[in-house]
Amino acid sequence: MSSLSKTITKIRNYIRRNPQQVDRGRRIVRDRLSRRRGGSGGQGNPPRGSI
Repeated sequence: MSSLSKTITKIRNYIRRNPQQVDRGRRIVRDRLSRRRGGSGGQGNPPRGSI
């Protein structure tokens, strides 16, 4: 339990330090989710050619 709270504080500090990178990561995750659902490429970026 204590280790979990420690990691949470670490993540919070990271977010405070570089919000842009966190935002980019969130966008990537959202993009991945939308692609799994069958959405076309997410926000404005073209879908990577169907294999």
